[in-house]
Amino acid sequence: MAKSRKSQTPAVEAFGNTWSDCAPALSGDLQSTESALGMKIPKELAKVFQVCAGGRPARNFYESRAHNIEVSVGYIFPLQKQGRRDDLATTYQRIRKHQPTFPEGLLPFAYDNGHANLLGVKVRTGEVVYWLHDDADEPLRLVASDLQAFLSGLTQSPF
Repeated sequence: MAKSRKSQTPAVEAFGNTWSDCAPALSGDLQSTESALGMKIPKELAKVFQVCAGGRPARNFYESRAHNIEVSVGYIFPLQKQGRRDDLATTYQRIRKHQPTFPEGLLPFAYDNGHANLLGVKVRTGEVVYWLHDDADEPLRLVASDLQAFLSGLTQSPF
């Protein structure tokens, strides 16, 4: 992908939240990322990248009692290298290489707060899932029915 991006936007209001450290997608970033990924980025997720790529949400905690899960968003993947953070395509390719059980059709979009596990969107269904890289029995856990429900459900972390 392209060289590292140095400038970031000031805090932005988007998706009912305040985001810091964003490096919004530039013209052509989505297309070059899709080409490198070998898949189309779903429309709702593309909107997130256009505004909040690389960003951290102020309200980063999501809890679903229906799905018995709690997650905390660390940051959205940037589409261009951002400091020491690799871009989405590089991260995806590294995961696919080193984690052969990573599910087909899952597009990661954020690291959790511990930066070990991933939040992703199932490209076919639009569901938001949590991928636990070291859980062989249940690596995917449903978080929300879609990205809009997930983003609108982010709250202040109780921790």
